[in-house]
Amino acid sequence: MRGLQLFTVLSYDRDSDRVVKSEEYLNGQLRTTRTPQPEQQDSAGRTLLPVTVVPFWGLASTQTFVLGEPLGRPEMVFYENGRTVRVTDWFSGTAVPRVSETRDRHGNLIERSLIKPGSLADLDLVTRYKVGRSGIPALVGEDALIIDLETGDQLASLDGVRITAFIRLFVVIDDTDSRATRMEN
Repeated sequence: MRGLQLFTVLSYDRDSDRVVKSEEYLNGQLRTTRTPQPEQQDSAGRTLLPVTVVPFWGLASTQTFVLGEPLGRPEMVFYENGRTVRVTDWFSGTAVPRVSETRDRHGNLIERSLIKPGSLADLDLVTRYKVGRSGIPALVGEDALIIDLETGDQLASLDGVRITAFIRLFVVIDDTDSRATRMEN
């Protein structure tokens, strides 16, 4: 898109492949910073990697990933206000969620989102429901999305009024010799 420049700067731990920070920029302004935290073990013995996400605007969150999971899908997202989002069903072989649930700080289910691929003229349709204390869902709205099924990245969103496009340009910084490599997606 003309006038839109989105790129990501990855910083590595010396000569390793371990990312210590990821910064997303939009038109030269920092929009999101992701910082991996120390690894943890859960009760099932799995190794988890929490990643702190600090947006330019909005709530900070921590995404938890299971190390060794080949698709790199987040296990859960914890927001600073106590809300959590967990994907309960994934599209097979992808990092694209089919069903996700949002819970409040008390653990009560408050929203469920479903993605229906190809339901709206070759676009994916996301249907959002608010869930009351009785467990009865009420339709909140529907958005159309264009999602890259290989990476799970959202490429565009159509909510009936506007179209939002997402274009990614990755910049890799090697701290050892100050080289920058650009990778476009």
